[in-house]
Amino acid sequence: MGRVKELLNDKWFMDRDYRYDVEYKEWENSEGYVSFVNEELFDTKPIYSRGEIVDALEYASKSIIIEPEEVGKEIYNRLFSEKVVEYLNTTNE
Repeated sequence: MGRVKELLNDKWFMDRDYRYDVEYKEWENSEGYVSFVNEELFDTKPIYSRGEIVDALEYASKSIIIEPEEVGKEIYNRLFSEKVVEYLNTTNE
């Protein structure tokens, strides 16, 4: 009966929030946490600079010689997007 009483008085056993806080602190000090944060930071890093994007937009607008009215806005937007991607792919090679 003494062991049951000890468990009932044990903060770890009874308090779910306390357990969560302790487990979170342990995780926060682990290698897994460092890896997780580094991966998250890598995912938010821009792939292209603003200058590259501006250059790609300029390239696309100069490369397309037809007017949107000739092919329709949807087709023109696709062509424009393809030219932007084409430029950005050539700058990363």
